[in-house]
Amino acid sequence: MKFYTTVSFCLLLKVMAFGQFNSKIGYTGSYASIGSVNSLFERFDDANQGLDKKLSGINMVHGLEIGGRYSVNDFSFELGLTVANGNARAAGTVDGMQEEFRWKASLYDYHLNLVQQFGLVGMGVGLVNQRVTMKQFSRVADEFIEVSKESNLGLNLFLNFEVPSSKVSLAVRPYYRMSFDSFDFGAVADKLQVPDTDDRGLRMIGVSIIFFNGPQR
Repeated sequence: MKFYTTVSFCLLLKVMAFGQFNSKIGYTGSYASIGSVNSLFERFDDANQGLDKKLSGINMVHGLEIGGRYSVNDFSFELGLTVANGNARAAGTVDGMQEEFRWKASLYDYHLNLVQQFGLVGMGVGLVNQRVTMKQFSRVADEFIEVSKESNLGLNLFLNFEVPSSKVSLAVRPYYRMSFDSFDFGAVADKLQVPDTDDRGLRMIGVSIIFFNGPQR
């Protein structure tokens, strides 16, 4: 047992000696289809014709991407978190009173990626734990109150265009993310007082601009 432990430790040291750790931070923006949320907003708009501004939907989300990677030759393993937000607002006359409705979607993606680089161009695939939190603004509390929190596993596919340097490298990543299963936004339908729709998954098409610190191998 001691022999195998020693051999394993030596192999780990050898791999680490040929690898490179880098932290990453960047901006991400995407067009998102957040399950059945937009369909529920459309039903709300149809049921409230007095609205001067419709809820329409939450289609664009943007935010921060952070994490780290470990590279060996042309391959890299990454762990990270993406936090993106989107908003929707409606205002107008409802039941004879002037009202305002504000909603916020917060997307938290915990990802594990595998990337293979071919010079300046690479491709990657990852497993994502997607969490979607829907919040409605409360005038009484003067803050956004959580209405629904759903999570699911998903797939992350992307290209990696990266310019390395001795200190900081810049990467541009167009990506496509999808959930493996659907999200249940019945609580959102209840708050909107509209009939629920069929549950749907999450789809995102976007781009990340990422900086990696330290020397690049």
